Amino acid sequence: MSLHRFFHRKRADQEMIEEIESYMAEEVAENRAHGMTEEEAWRRARLKFGNPLSVRETLWRQNTISLVDKLVRDLRYSTRTLLRTPGFSLIAIGVMAMCIGASTSLFTIVRSVLLKPLPLRDPDRLIMVYERYRLSQFPIEYNVVSPGDYFDWRAETHGFEDMAAWASWPQFNLTGAGGELPEVIHGGAGTWNFFPLIGIHPALGRTFTEAEDRWGADTVILTWSLFKRRFGGDPSILGRQIHLDAKPYTVIGVLPRSFSFPEARIQLWVPYQSITPPQYLHHHAFHQSRVIARMKDGVSLADAIAQVSAVQYRLSKQYPDQAVCEGAISRTINDDLARNVKKFLLLLICAVACMLLIGCLNVANLLVARGAAR
Repeated sequence: MSLHRFFHRKRADQEMIEEIESYMAEEVAENRAHGMTEEEAWRRARLKFGNPLSVRETLWRQNTISLVDKLVRDLRYSTRTLLRTPGFSLIAIGVMAMCIGASTSLFTIVRSVLLKPLPLRDPDRLIMVYERYRLSQFPIEYNVVSPGDYFDWRAETHGFEDMAAWASWPQFNLTGAGGELPEVIHGGAGTWNFFPLIGIHPALGRTFTEAEDRWGADTVILTWSLFKRRFGGDPSILGRQIHLDAKPYTVIGVLPRSFSFPEARIQLWVPYQSITPPQYLHHHAFHQSRVIARMKDGVSLADAIAQVSAVQYRLSKQYPDQAVCEGAISRTINDDLARNVKKFLLLLICAVACMLLIGCLNVANLLVARGAAR
């Protein structure tokens, strides 16, 4: 059954009527030629042809898609019912529209924050690793990591495929080599393996090399938003210098548009060790970094974290006079990003679900009252 025949049923029915009339006229003329009266000629023609209405109904059914036809009839009936009582219809539609709109809007937010996969390579295998004060008077579950702890974790454990670290830098004073107006922006400092570990390839240029991840490094990677807003999306910015806190940095890459990890306010990245003085680089009480690790095939998360905890416990014994944590703890990258809003969002979506249920009950009560009145 084609949709063309379905939507042209009336034309086919009209053509059938014309054919029936033409046939009946010919039969009547032939009967009159045999000497029958007008009335008798029509009677014989109708007996020979049969019921015209039955023929038209058969053709109509052949040209009809039953599911669509029933749906159209139901819609027409519903429309007539709603138009018959416009006050009731407006109240019911308004209540349901408000409830469904609120539910849809909040679910969209929850999906983007909690459910939608991050634009990283295999995000389910990415784990955030933190220090953990478990023996002190005031236990701290998720404490940021000292650079010295990170380097020891990476060198002395083999439970993860690799580890990388980054730190947020509150602000840089950004100016161009040509003396453009300065701008205060937030930046980030990532180890040389940070972008390869999370699976981010630059849209332009390249990422840091291991040799560039050092104190005094002068390379910088721009985010897409800063590249478009400040530099007009001009690819010639690669290889040129910009000034951060009056120090010249060479732009070596531009990150893709979809990258906004770990927070959208970070506008550029510099090498991790370039912002940490050497005397603090292997210090175990200078807590300012976050560590991300990629799970290794065949190694459970519990075993990998146990290795890190063992190294951290040894460090706490080795440096008893410093604020060194006694263990390590992990959580998924999604839970880490949503740590401050997860409970709030789940509470909100439960509240909106209750509001949707109340709206449905109100409309049901209106229908019951309307039925009783009828």
